[in-house]
Amino acid sequence: MSRGKYIVLEGPEGVGKTAMARLVVHELERLGVPVRSMHEPDGTADATTREIRRLTQDPSYPMNTHTEVLLYNAARSQSLEAVRAARDNGEVVIVDRSYLTTLAVQFYGRGDVAEYQRLNDIIAFAVRDMWPDLTIVLDAPVALLQERSQKRGEKERFDNLDAETLERIRAGYLWEAKQRSIPVVYAHGRIDEVFQDVWRHIAALLKLEGHATSEPTALAELLAKSPAAHVLESKKASITAVPTPYYVPESLPDDVQCDYCDGMDRLLSLRQKLVSALDTHLASEAYEATDKKDTVHLSAESILGSTLPVACGRPELRALIDSVETIDLDTETQKLLPLGFSTNTEPVRLVSVSPRNELDLLPYMLYETLDLPLVEVKNAVENWPYEVKSQLLLEYLRRYPNGKALDQVRYEWDFLLPLADLCSSPLDLLPTVRLQALTPRYGYDIPAEIEAAGLSDDFDALCDASLELQSTLQARGYAVESRYATLLAHKQRWSMSLTPRTIAKLSPDNSLKRVCVQQATEKHSLIGTIL
Repeated sequence: MSRGKYIVLEGPEGVGKTAMARLVVHELERLGVPVRSMHEPDGTADATTREIRRLTQDPSYPMNTHTEVLLYNAARSQSLEAVRAARDNGEVVIVDRSYLTTLAVQFYGRGDVAEYQRLNDIIAFAVRDMWPDLTIVLDAPVALLQERSQKRGEKERFDNLDAETLERIRAGYLWEAKQRSIPVVYAHGRIDEVFQDVWRHIAALLKLEGHATSEPTALAELLAKSPAAHVLESKKASITAVPTPYYVPESLPDDVQCDYCDGMDRLLSLRQKLVSALDTHLASEAYEATDKKDTVHLSAESILGSTLPVACGRPELRALIDSVETIDLDTETQKLLPLGFSTNTEPVRLVSVSPRNELDLLPYMLYETLDLPLVEVKNAVENWPYEVKSQLLLEYLRRYPNGKALDQVRYEWDFLLPLADLCSSPLDLLPTVRLQALTPRYGYDIPAEIEAAGLSDDFDALCDASLELQSTLQARGYAVESRYATLLAHKQRWSMSLTPRTIAKLSPDNSLKRVCVQQATEKHSLIGTIL
């Protein structure tokens, strides 16, 4: 049985998520696709979720913001088990709301949860591995949202929010959608037109024949039309300011923290100008051919994804960075070490292989089949002809590409590559990484698209601003905190220990896989046949 899909419809109250979910379910049922509709959290699927939701939605139960956050995510964690079961049963699960609602309402909208990263950590703890396969954000003007909510007549905890708060909620959805490359559909028109835009994204995910006849409004136009668009342009607006989502180390004193935030805001501003300029360039060449502004915009974001500072990176990367150990060395020890930057700029270097001879795996391959001690198996195999040993190992690898004997194989690599390449690796590889202290001083490569657009100077300016902020923090005695100013585009040095299994598990488009397979095969030609 093939696994189903988990699809989320998001957006402010009154935008039409429930109606759109019904239409999507109806269309999937018409096409014979197993489908289920749920809310998040879904009280109908689980009694525990139902009781938590009753508390959070009833205005007669006052609670502070932190209580709301924890309760919503407790209900979310419980409810997602029902989503998981349906998805694993092969059903397409259409879900009304997800974690974006917590961010939009409690972080951007009301502004009384200041810890953006902590809020994301709580969400990640609740969601675990149940992230949507597709999220679509529906958007409409606040005046229309209020009109629809009033006609509906329901009164829950968040239904009496004022227009300014609703504008911030709406802007929060749009900002998060932009940051996460989530498609946005402008839902103020006829319901059949909105449905066709929504269906286009779902049909693409499920590889069905799409029904859309028009493209959704470009995100840039949505932000421009929003009365709250200015909150994404400036921090100076007091009541409508949307905080910039980046990590701020709590160890920084107030004055340094202000300088850190100013520097980080400058980085993000320079980056946004670069994205806009690349958008314009791509549109000038591609718009006439594709007539898809949203596709062009996502292409620019994809090309410049590595220009985000580490402070905007995923929590797993920050945890890895925080785990870097730097020890204090006495003067005599320092004299013995080659301190400073190496002249070796080889991007990928295989520094050690174990075992050096892959035929040394044979005793481990045969051990469980025999009743002899390992040392006696080794002694016996050692005297076999090369042709016999190589043929036996090759046959083993063909029949058991994940055999236990391969657990004895280790490849140790030293990398000098953009940090973005490490970020693209599977999460379960990160514990094997030994990362040096981050620095912008190893340089960077300018993407070909940036050079073609004539934006190399702007790219250089962004990287120079990162170096300036990092150097300033270091000079003030905050070397550990300075690492967050480094861009993902900056080359870093790290080492990683991989096994044949982990190399084979890397996706074909992973930038590290090709060179790792090539270098491992040069050392172990037989093992290379299964990589």
